[in-house]
Amino acid sequence: NTTTNQQKGFNGTFTVSSVPSSKEFKYELLTNPGDFQNDTTQRDSNLPKFSHQTLENTYQAYRVTELKPYIKDEQDGVYQLFVINNSPSVSPFTDSKFSQSVPNLYPQSNRDNPNQDPSEASSFAVANPIGKVSISDPELSITRETTRKISDDLKIGFGVTSIISSSGTAHTIFTDIEHGLSGISSVSIVNFGSDYGADGDYFAANLVGFAGSTTGTGANARITVSGGSISNIRIMDPGSVYGIGNTLQVIPAAGIGTTTGFTPAVVQVEDVINNINDTIEISGLIGTTFTGYNNLYKVVGLTTLSNEIIVSSASSVSGFST
Repeated sequence: NTTTNQQKGFNGTFTVSSVPSSKEFKYELLTNPGDFQNDTTQRDSNLPKFSHQTLENTYQAYRVTELKPYIKDEQDGVYQLFVINNSPSVSPFTDSKFSQSVPNLYPQSNRDNPNQDPSEASSFAVANPIGKVSISDPELSITRETTRKISDDLKIGFGVTSIISSSGTAHTIFTDIEHGLSGISSVSIVNFGSDYGADGDYFAANLVGFAGSTTGTGANARITVSGGSISNIRIMDPGSVYGIGNTLQVIPAAGIGTTTGFTPAVVQVEDVINNINDTIEISGLIGTTFTGYNNLYKVVGLTTLSNEIIVSSASSVSGFST
């Protein structure tokens, strides 16, 4: 609502029920909010916005080191935080959350088998005595476990739904949403279209394949309309798995009017973001069967699917089945 009443219309505090794509999340409204009244074509401070209110886990800064002091009107302060989480719980005390084991803040070193970059530990509470938290291996890192939990809570990166291995180092990763690789970096206008409506700038116009062509997905752009046709286009979201030479129609975002006789403009992909040889990391897999997949990977190829990445692992993974 345009009156910014915090508990009226679409405003309020809600629980996210699902995240079907990188641009969309869903939540349940318990009352009819009425019509959406904001003018989203005006990109200014009056646009509606949302923000994270709560996280699944609780965190605390166990130790803070000042790397560079804050000086008013001169420089920002830089601080190093040693963060641990208060998420381990145990039945029947499931309403209580306990801190990670501070004595294990630094992984134990093994002189016979030194590990410069230990993987994350798993922290778990025990029922007796109440409040005690143990870890899976004192040579592993509890701060890395916390880093992964923060990434999960803030939705940094994307979830992995499956991995298929053809050898110890050759794998295909499947993600829960679009991976955002090989997106569009530039396009040229092939056909300027007609009857786009009033002159001006319009945001989030979708770039979509047509006539059965195989293209990527998810890209959108800001377009400038002059005399009913597109005079300029600038990529906003590059999308995933586009190829040079793809031809795409420019479809206005929902709620943006067109006039009778509308003909979509057509653009051609001139360049894409090259993510081949980029490095990605998988973390958070637990259980002896899967921990080997907590690894670094080099992107070696992409398919036409926006949730599929062909990779080579930095170290060989054992115990898999093809």
